[in-house]
Formats: sequence, structure tokens, C-alpha cells
Amino acid sequence: MSPLITKVVVKVDKISILAISRTHTVKSIVVPKFHCYQRNSEINPTRSGGVALLVAENLISTPHTLRNHLNHLEAVAANLHLQNMSILIISYYNRPQVSADLLRYAAQHNFAIVLGDFNARHTDFGDTQTNPNGRSLNSLIITLPLCRLHNTDPTFLSHTGCSISDHILSTENFVPFLYPHCSIGTTMALPPPAFIPITNFKQADWQKFQQLVSDNLPVIAPTVDFLNVDRQVAQFTEVLKTAQSQSVPRKFIPINKRPIPARILALIREKRRVYCSFIQTRDPALKTILNRLNAQVRRDLNRFREEQWIDSCRLLDYRNGKKFWTQFQTLTGQKTTTVHHLVRNNAIINTPLEKANCFAETLEQIHQVPNDPHFDDAFFAQVIRSVNNFRRNPPNHPLRLLPEDDSLVVEVLPAEVEAHIRHPHI
Repeated sequence: MSPLITKVVVKVDKISILAISRTHTVKSIVVPKFHCYQRNSEINPTRSGGVALLVAENLISTPHTLRNHLNHLEAVAANLHLQNMSILIISYYNRPQVSADLLRYAAQHNFAIVLGDFNARHTDFGDTQTNPNGRSLNSLIITLPLCRLHNTDPTFLSHTGCSISDHILSTENFVPFLYPHCSIGTTMALPPPAFIPITNFKQADWQKFQQLVSDNLPVIAPTVDFLNVDRQVAQFTEVLKTAQSQSVPRKFIPINKRPIPARILALIREKRRVYCSFIQTRDPALKTILNRLNAQVRRDLNRFREEQWIDSCRLLDYRNGKKFWTQFQTLTGQKTTTVHHLVRNNAIINTPLEKANCFAETLEQIHQVPNDPHFDDAFFAQVIRSVNNFRRNPPNHPLRLLPEDDSLVVEVLPAEVEAHIRHPHI
């Protein structure tokens, strides 16, 4: 959530306490008349994670230091002093699995609230699906003196569906002071992406992938407890995802404005299902079905593209000269609108602001004094003095000093630049 959106939400909804997950920033969040308790992500602050807790100035609050064994979590806490009660409030972003230690720590307090993005889905919460985090959270709520405030409204809404992954947990002693039926924030609707991310396995560095998995492989202990199985699976899955993001590049394909019809998509899904079954069984009958489905998908896609082309040509109106030639050039590939995007850390950067920030961060990293044994500190200081002298005095100024070294004003030839690029340490 950007600082501007935060200010608007606080003002419009008249909020006194606000927990924010995935702040995506390294800067301090400043909202007028609010105390901000913030913890940035240690992985990639501008791209993932980060939590914050905003408390209005008219409420007495103090920072709360979590115990050392919880320092690795993306969680920030504060004590709210209200009348004769001290209430512990924890803003939490869960990744990759729900922290039982954090919930046990909160349960030790008489009055405590843990709220945020748990990434935990369970049908008992009113969700349509259940994931390992949801099973873990549901089990911890049953065993610990914690209650989940009732909320069946979606907390995450996107073009792919909705889910209830954000939750508010309270200690049992504090429940009588709370409104039991709540709605967690305003449902956020995300626009459909402008590009489809495709994992480019053909360009994968499998040696790097193998090395990353080997170096970060978690300890897998034999167990029959389903919670431990889910935890170990989640750990192993996170290692694989991290290794894939670092060793397998991605490419981004613009979304087709005219989607493929549902009947063709259903055929493609059926073809993939049959292919998976054939790979496992090597049944010749499945191979025959797969070949038939492949041929059917090719025919339907070709027919669909032909219909698209015919419909586009029908829209051409020769009586509207300018519009006609613009559409004609677009159809024939003579005129295309290119949307330039950047890819950094396997993430697409498309908006002008994101591009500007990306260039600024990259140039800031590049234009640093290198820590290299071949770097000449004395020559660097000499260049700095000459540049400062040039800035202070114009070229024909009588007080302008002559350069300490004539080589600084000698014309630089393209061949010299090329030679230094090819052999930078010469």
C-alpha cells in the first residue's frame, strides 16, 4: 500500500489503528498524526514483504520488542495503553509458513491481537479452499487460547478469484472487549496483468539450480504427523521456488485482447491431462487419444485465427481514408505499437515511475567508487580536483588553474575507449 493510499484510507474510514502487510519500501512511512512502527523485508524490501503498524497519536502507544527467536519473522509489535489495560498488537506477514512460536508468544499475554496476511486459507474460515498454512492456523487456534474474529468476506480479490487469507486473532481474555463480527479492511481488486509471465525453461541454468537446492535443502525428518508433513513440504517447496526464480529466467507475453474461446481452452486442458497420464503409464491408447487431441487443438486454433482475420478485415472502411490505412498497416505488420518493458530480478517493470526508479537504483549501484585492487585512488582524487576546478572557474577565467596532468585534457580516441572496455585492467 503506497503512502498516499494509506493517508486516504485512514482519513476516509476514520481509522485509529492500521496494520499494513507487504509495504514494499525501505523508506519510513509517514502519516500525519500517527505513530508508525515499521519492519522492512530483509529479502528484497522494494519487491516483497515488509510490515507496518500505524497508531493514532491520540492513543498512548509504545514500541514492543519481540523476543530474539522471533526476530527473523516479518512482524512488528506495539503496546497500546488503554485505560488500565496494556494491549499487545502485532502486525504480521506470513512467509512461507505460519509461525507457531509467534502465536504461542501472543497467547502468553492477557490482551493481545495478531493481525495481517497469514496466507492461510481454510474452509472452516469460509474460504473455498484449504492450504497447508490454513490447516496449521486452524490447529493452533484449537490448541492455544486464541480466537479468530469471525470474517467470511474475501480479503484478497483479483482477476483470478478471491480468498480469505488475512485474519485477526485475539487472546480469549480480550474477546469480550471486541466486536466479534468484523470485516478486514476494504477488499482490494487488482486489475488483470498487462503481460503473462512465462517461465523460460529452455534458458534455465540447471547447474545453478542444482547448487542452490543442494546448499539450502532443509532437514527432512521422518514423521507421521500431518502438520509436520505440511511444514516440511512448505519448506522444500520454498527452496525450489527460490532456486527457480534465481536460475530460470522468465519472459513476458502481452495478453491477447481477444481471448481464446472456452471450448478450445477446455480441449487444451484435456490434452494436458491426457499427456500427464501418458507420461506416467506409457499406455498406447492414451498416446492415440493425445495425438487426436493435438490435431483437434491445431485445427481449432487455426480456424479461430482465420475468423479473427476475417472479422478484422470486415472492419476496414475505405471511405475513411486515415483510419483505413492505419488499420491496414497494423494488420499487415507495417505499423505496430511497441510497449517497452524492463525485467529486473525476474519481475516485469512497465509503468514510467517503476522504470525511472529502476534506472535510478541501477545507476546508483553502478556509479560507486569501486573496491578493487586495480583502482587508482590517487588518480581518482586528481580527477575530482580537476573537475571541481572546472566547475568553479569557466574555461577562460584568469584564476583557473592548469591541470595537474596534461593527460586529463588530451583528446580521448574511440580506439582507446574500445581497448579499455575489452581489457579494463590494462
